[in-house]
Parts: sequence; C-alpha cells; structure tokens
Amino acid sequence: MVKQPKKIDSERIRRAVAEILSAIGEDVDREGLCDTPDRVARMYAELCGGMYEDPQKHLKSIFTEKYDEIVLLRDIPFYSLCEHHILPFIGEAHVAYLPTGKVLGVSKLARLVDCFAH
Repeated sequence: MVKQPKKIDSERIRRAVAEILSAIGEDVDREGLCDTPDRVARMYAELCGGMYEDPQKHLKSIFTEKYDEIVLLRDIPFYSLCEHHILPFIGEAHVAYLPTGKVLGVSKLARLVDCFAH
C-alpha cells in the first residue's frame, strides 16, 4: 500500500470556520463574513504550508569557498502558528554557522527559517 502524502484540505477548513462562526452566533452569510471561511483557509494554507515542504531543497545552492569566519544573518522576519491556541505570531530569527569549506548563500538561510516557521 502506497502512503499518500498529506496536504492541506482547504474545503474542510472552510466548513470548519463556517461552523465556528455559526457556533458563536454569527450569520455566515452576512456580507462582512461571507468570504471569511475562504480567507481563513488560504491563511492556513500559507501558514502551515511548510509542513509539506522539503527544507533540503534550500540547501542545493552550496558552493565551495575557503572562508573561516562566522556567517550570520540577523533579524529574519517570520510568522507562524501557536500549536496550542492556533493563533498567528510573528518574530525574528538569527542564524549563524561556521563554514567548513562550503558556504550557503544568506538568502537560503532566510528561506530555511520561512520553511520551518510555516
């Protein structure tokens, strides 16, 4: 049996959000809310999309370089979800490493942070 890769079920999220809105007494057909389930589904697809992304793909642009100083990228903005409350949060990450004959471009460091945050 081949195991199917998981993916984000946007339609299921839409239905769940509509149910939550109904449960708190809102009219999900109200003009201000009618598109909310779709917006929330798109948000979750973006915030959680990194779960299905292979971080190894960001490590392919490594090049040989005789460099013996620390490589540091500071203040990398990221956003993610609190797994306990399912609320978004934002922050900054700092990544540093000492190269050993191979160097990864700093833009790839930011992509790795983004991948793991999502």
